[in-house]
Amino acid sequence: MGIGESPCGGLGAIYGPTSCFIARLVAIQKSITEIRQVLKLSGYLFVSVPKDRANGVEYASIEANTVVPMVGPEKGLPHRYFSPEELKAEFYNFDIIYFQVDQINHNGLLGQLYS
Repeated sequence: MGIGESPCGGLGAIYGPTSCFIARLVAIQKSITEIRQVLKLSGYLFVSVPKDRANGVEYASIEANTVVPMVGPEKGLPHRYFSPEELKAEFYNFDIIYFQVDQINHNGLLGQLYS
């Protein structure tokens, strides 16, 4: 078995609602690479991420589209926000089957790994 290969041949699907945004972009990109390594070819992925930050919370900007809440339970944790185009671009190895912005302002992406 090679580095990054799954002993079972890979997962058929990964479901990750609101799981791919509390980090800097480079860490998120590393996570996406790891997803591709454990997902079998033609496996499915669902992720959702908030489109915008919450109102009424004080933030500090640390990089483009990434902020850190200054108060509250998530104080100090980087939050990366994606436009629909940015999110689709990060999952360039996936055929996008379905994409939506839901009623609570989250971008949702269902994709199938093709390479």
